[in-house]
Amino acid sequence: MRMMLSIFGDLNFSSLLCYLDDLLVFSPSEEEALRQLEVVFSRLRANNLKLSQKKCNFLRKLVRFLGHIVDTSGVSVDQDKVTVISGFQKEDLMDADGCTPSQKKVRSFLGMVLYYQHFIPGCSTIAKPLFALMGGQKRKLKGSRGNRRAGTSRTLTPQDWDPACDGAFEDLGSTLLHCAVLAHPDFDRPFILSTDASLDGLGAVLSQVPAGEGPIHSIR
Repeated sequence: MRMMLSIFGDLNFSSLLCYLDDLLVFSPSEEEALRQLEVVFSRLRANNLKLSQKKCNFLRKLVRFLGHIVDTSGVSVDQDKVTVISGFQKEDLMDADGCTPSQKKVRSFLGMVLYYQHFIPGCSTIAKPLFALMGGQKRKLKGSRGNRRAGTSRTLTPQDWDPACDGAFEDLGSTLLHCAVLAHPDFDRPFILSTDASLDGLGAVLSQVPAGEGPIHSIR
């Protein structure tokens, strides 16, 4: 990743996206795309790097990239990916006894869901009951001064998985299957920043009113 950023860092997020050894070159037109590709090829040659032809796709209007679908309308979740997450059953988050929630498995599930949190309105609020399972007891650090404390994992029981956890688990899974498309930003139009906060979570949405005064589009 460091090497790729040293080569393409000045172009990252302006004309391409670079993640590890994956490159996504984007542009508003075919002509501009060809110019940008020439820049990419030139830098690859200068650094003695080669591309795998079978992994390359050129001049596409729709691409899959890092679990997302990117096309002319915006960015959406890759249905193949989220279908796997939504296919999880409650039992998949339990310990060997089948009824006691496993912190490790719940944490793993939340990690997969939170990868797509930008597509889930109120994600942190919905997931609050599952986050509560991650809460640990507090203990004083050995040799520490004052009240400095560290969290420790608590032992969960079957009773810890309550109806609120059921609701959160089901809501997150179903919401992933019906995520909205996040529009590409139009830098010639004003942006709308909406924020909200409560004791359960913080949230913000960046949006725009498109040309023609249509419905507000959320921006990726």
